[in-house]
Amino acid sequence: MQSLSLDRQPLRAGQPHGNLEEEVERPTEALRGLVVTSEHSKDLSNLALAVSDRYDCAGSTTDLEESIRLSREALALRPPGHPERSLSLNILANVLGDRYNCKGSVDDAEEAIQLHREALALRPVGHPNRGTSLNNLAIALNDRYGQTGSEDDFNEIVQLYREALMLHPVGHSNRSTSLNNLGNALSDRYRRTGSENDLDEAVRHNREALALRPDGHPDRGKSLNNLANTLGDRYRITGSENDLDETIWSHREALSLRPDGHPDRGMSLNNLAIALNYRYGRTGSVDDLDETIQSYREALALRPNGHPDRGMSLSNLANALNTRFSRSGAEDDLTCVVGNVSLNGHHQAHLIINVSHVHDEVHVVTKVVRHDSPQ
Repeated sequence: MQSLSLDRQPLRAGQPHGNLEEEVERPTEALRGLVVTSEHSKDLSNLALAVSDRYDCAGSTTDLEESIRLSREALALRPPGHPERSLSLNILANVLGDRYNCKGSVDDAEEAIQLHREALALRPVGHPNRGTSLNNLAIALNDRYGQTGSEDDFNEIVQLYREALMLHPVGHSNRSTSLNNLGNALSDRYRRTGSENDLDEAVRHNREALALRPDGHPDRGKSLNNLANTLGDRYRITGSENDLDETIWSHREALSLRPDGHPDRGMSLNNLAIALNYRYGRTGSVDDLDETIQSYREALALRPNGHPDRGMSLSNLANALNTRFSRSGAEDDLTCVVGNVSLNGHHQAHLIINVSHVHDEVHVVTKVVRHDSPQ
């Protein structure tokens, strides 16, 4: 299964940097013993940002809740007409989005969208932070789209990313982010509608984003993966050998940036194996087939029992082994013992998987040998 990577980190002006504990302590000291008025909203906002950054680093939900509370207080001190109201709207919306991604509350997603819309309305054409608000509203709508599948939300996401890209011309520090996000939105829409124009545009944007993320850039692996996936989609339409070769090259490069222990290594191994398997089907290269199996094996080893993608990895490996059996006749490839799984917590199952292809449909047959689990 392929995965596209959205640049999810909200763009926000004036966020603190440096030592997080110092950033938290400085505004906290400023607030102690003071009667809270609009003059102190800046300290509240800075503290909210610092605590939010600490949540990003450490993952403490206590920090997340505290950041939301502080952001609400700061916003209350910046009523309509206050020159910094849009900043407080943006900060609160972003931390609510963080809580939505942590806990999945639809109410948080809806409030984040409402707040981002209000912030955008306060940042008309020509405002220096309009691009930030366009990007952040699109991210919030994308969260809701994941829940509802609303076509209206999706079309608005594409529209917002287009406008954000126009505000991030060549040389702008956020251009690669806008290119990445628009490319991914267009790729997603292609998968919904089949529009080849969307797919071609997605490839162009992902190429440019990658060019802006040279060796050493922290998001280079993400851009390599995204470009590879859109090129792979186009190969399946056009059969272009160049697209397929570039897909494989990009996945190899992404994998090299995701060493042992990297959370996305399993995904990169799986994606590379898929692309190599396509090329094997085209050329019959035994080397490609062997590397496909090797990559699927390593991906499976990174997905132990209970991993949500383990079943997919088992199936992919079994299919590839069956393909090699069909070619070589090696019985070791036909029957693959893939380990133990729990059945309802009472038994262990030994899965022996054989796979056959009938009219391009994959049929997985499992033989389950039950034995009592230890008491």
